[in-house]
Amino acid sequence: MFVALNVVAFNGVAKKLGAKPAASSGMTLIELAVVIGIMTLLGGFAALSFFSMDETRDATMVESVQTSLQAVVTQASDRLEVAPASLNGANVINALNPPPGAQVSGGGAAYSLSINGSSRGASYSVANNGDVRISNLNGFTHYVVSNHGTIQKAN
Repeated sequence: MFVALNVVAFNGVAKKLGAKPAASSGMTLIELAVVIGIMTLLGGFAALSFFSMDETRDATMVESVQTSLQAVVTQASDRLEVAPASLNGANVINALNPPPGAQVSGGGAAYSLSINGSSRGASYSVANNGDVRISNLNGFTHYVVSNHGTIQKAN
């Protein structure tokens, strides 16, 4: 008899614990609004990151051309034993082999880079000692020229 009472009492508790309220299906309007708000916020961050990738790619190209131009000017002036600003610009550009989508022009102490399909570009200056510095950036909003003649992220 003791076992029978425990089973009956246990079954009564089990029924009460397992019962579901009638209005528990689906999401409330507040939960739905919170989910939509979070999704909108994440979408906004993704869009900002996506649109700034082009400028980051172009800034990397400006740095790459500066490094390559520095190497070509240094080697050519050492081998030919002439001042860096006296080098033949056409030969320097030919040896430079700019990356796809970029055009380099100029010669002597000044070279410029224009990036195809974009309004961005850069100007470089070659000092008497052969140092190549970025003298100007065109069309960049998130990057600036540092005091050392290199490109850096704007604050």
